[in-house]
Parts: sequence; C-alpha cells; structure tokens
Amino acid sequence: VQHSALVPNRRGLEGAKTAKMDAIAIFLSASEAHSKKNINKSIEEALDVLGDVTRAAQEAGMWVRGYVSTAFGCPYEGAVDPARPHEIVHQLFDLGVDEVSLGDTIGVANPKQVRDFVKQLSVDVPLEKVALHMHDTRGTALANVLAGLDSGVTIFDSAFGRESSSIFDRRARDRRTRESPLRSPHHRRRPGPGTRRWHPRPPVSSRPAASSSP
Repeated sequence: VQHSALVPNRRGLEGAKTAKMDAIAIFLSASEAHSKKNINKSIEEALDVLGDVTRAAQEAGMWVRGYVSTAFGCPYEGAVDPARPHEIVHQLFDLGVDEVSLGDTIGVANPKQVRDFVKQLSVDVPLEKVALHMHDTRGTALANVLAGLDSGVTIFDSAFGRESSSIFDRRARDRRTRESPLRSPHHRRRPGPGTRRWHPRPPVSSRPAASSSP
C-alpha cells in the first residue's frame, strides 16, 4: 500500500514527511484563471514552487505524482486548448515526477475529446506514466474512462463515495465512484495517491481459475 499526501508547497512536504508518507501528489492547473483562483499563483509561478518540492521529495526517497487540473475544461475560461495541458505534462516530467494525472475537474469532457487528447499525448509521452481523473458531472465519467482505456491509458482514479466534489462547480458531484469502474470488464485495483487507481486485467481465460467468485 502506498501512502500519499496532496502537497502544495515545502511546508506541506515537511508535513507529509512528518506523517511518514512514502509518496506525495503535487498539483497545478492547465488554465491561468483556475490557477489564480485555486492557489493564487500563475502556472509559471506554480511550476517554480513544485520544482523545488519535487526535488526535495525525491531527495527524501519519495514517489511523486503530478496532477493537472482543468485539463479538459475550465469553469472560468471555458474550453482549454489541449496543447496547454500537453505542455504542462512535459514540464512536470522535466521536474522529475514519476506519474502525471490529468483531471476533468468540472466534468465537461466527452469521449471524443478524451480519445483525441490521449492520441496527441501518446506521440511524445509514455502512456504508462499517465493517469486520467474523471468527474461525473454529466454522467459521462465512465464513458470517458473507457475512451481513455481504449486509447492506451491504463491508470484511472476513482473515489470511495459519491460526495467527492469540485468546489469550483457544485454540479460536479463526484469523481467516478469506485463501483462503476469495478463493474466494467477485466480490471484490477491498485492503491494510488488519495484515491484508488485501477488497471485493466487480461481476459479471464489467461488467468488461473479462481476457486470461487469474488
């Protein structure tokens, strides 16, 4: 089991170390307006802080995940040019993070948008280090998860309940709850920072037969 804490700055990192966490999650936005509203910093300023945090965390032997909020749409700016989160993904990997999660913070993404973005991302980013974090504002989170899965992403975030909402859009009632991806075919769960991550399983025929149904 990996124990992780969401860390905005060096003070948060010190708290995570005191709490004996073995991983941290850093975060920033793909839109300037959301970044200013959320952490009162521009994207460039946020990257400067997160670079320092990432280096210090790695020196302490901690695993680091980077979250990109509003990757598919912003409550203040509306549509987000996919080139912006794509560039931020590269910047996060340049900082040295181990994995990046792309968030549909207010639940406005659609399956075509997800497929197109993942295809663009796959040209120069290793998808095995990319996760998707979908909210279910309009009931499309599971469809977006499956679109990501079909496009080559194998890591997805899910919540334990239906009340995990975005403070930036009260309609964004929950992340994709754990039960829906678990009911999708051929999957397995793996612990991740703050949420559960699940990976697709191979077909049942390629696994040893179980003595009883789960």
